Amino acid sequence: MDSDSPAPPSHLFVYGTLRPAYARMAGSSAAMTPPTALHEAGRHLGEATLDGYALIHLGAYPAITAAPPPSRVIGDVYALPTPPPPELLATLDAYEGIEPDLPHPHEYTREAAVVTLTGNGGGDGSRGGGDGTGESVRVWIYTYAWPTHGGELVPGGDWLAWVAARAAKGGGPEAAPRGLRYLGGGEGDATGAGGVGEG
Repeated sequence: MDSDSPAPPSHLFVYGTLRPAYARMAGSSAAMTPPTALHEAGRHLGEATLDGYALIHLGAYPAITAAPPPSRVIGDVYALPTPPPPELLATLDAYEGIEPDLPHPHEYTREAAVVTLTGNGGGDGSRGGGDGTGESVRVWIYTYAWPTHGGELVPGGDWLAWVAARAAKGGGPEAAPRGLRYLGGGEGDATGAGGVGEG
């Protein structure tokens, strides 16, 4: 690696089925291996915001795609072991559809970004590593690489809050095992940006 290049992130930002509060939601798939592996190996630091991205509900799980301000996504940050174990990243990548045996383009891509800690515990009853309000953290994020035709833009960018509100009105269940792919139809995409491209 170039000496001037930043080191790979040692934190992960999650915004959907990998969030810790999701594990307590009815019908969640968070008992699956990837969420369990993350929650056991990582240290939850609390909630954070990711600016410049929109959050889209794809029928069984959410996705994020780049979007103009003031778009933002609300999620949780985990500190990973340093250096992150390759097997943990491989497990998380596979959960997001990033596997060597799968055809390209993969459904998600893992890339580096910067998020801002809000100081909230993320709904799991713990503050993690202190309040951290306003602190910027370099993280891995999973962004959606396929068209989002038929997806639904989540106002405010908080998938868990949106799912809870929808369930209270009789909607749901919102999440399903990752093997169920959403193949929506229709023109355009949920961002309204013509294919602008957890978790």
